[in-house]
Amino acid sequence: MEDHRIATGFVGTPLICDALASVGAYDTAYRLLTQRDCPGWLYPVTMGATTIWERWDSLLPDGTVNPGEMTSFNHYALGAVADFLHRVVAGLTPTAPGYRRLRIAPRPGGDLTHATAELHTPYGPTSVTWTRTETTLTVTTTIPPAQSPK
Repeated sequence: MEDHRIATGFVGTPLICDALASVGAYDTAYRLLTQRDCPGWLYPVTMGATTIWERWDSLLPDGTVNPGEMTSFNHYALGAVADFLHRVVAGLTPTAPGYRRLRIAPRPGGDLTHATAELHTPYGPTSVTWTRTETTLTVTTTIPPAQSPK
């Protein structure tokens, strides 16, 4: 993880942030999440991406398409980090099948000042939003009542 640039492939990408969090290395996980250089999740965003790419460098810094194989601009593999963003960063985690029960426990970190996660469960819409300042963390939630699925 030189300069907090991720070096995992398809298998390790969904696991790296959880592995770091499991040993208390949240700062490292958040630095990976906010890395703007390639390889990193925000590199495609800096290049104008609105989808998840198959490779960290599907589009090269000069704006040309990587001539190598596996150059899809709409591929989920590296987007598996979204699960970590929902469960840990936003703090929206199921504790029973189908989100019948929820755990709300956001984990603000790094330079992030806010996060939102929304999900339509069989019981209704669920959301968590947090914002933080130097002295205050404000968390707002929408939690549907536990009932039979709609």
